[in-house]
Amino acid sequence: MPLYEFKCLDCHAQFEKICGIEWNNAPHSVICPKCGHNNLQKLISQFAGTGRAGGSGCSSCSGNRCGSCK
Repeated sequence: MPLYEFKCLDCHAQFEKICGIEWNNAPHSVICPKCGHNNLQKLISQFAGTGRAGGSGCSSCSGNRCGSCK
């Protein structure tokens, strides 16, 4: 299920919520965990990609070529 980021327009809290596909049909079903209101703005999330494009490997090994860099 997708992870969405929201900002409450009432108390300005930001939070993440895993929402099923049904969220698109009932956006007011998500409520702010801080104030309990549903006056929310869905934020554009940044994400981290993984892969070997650029050849940088991962940060868990010094040689950037360990077995976990797949």
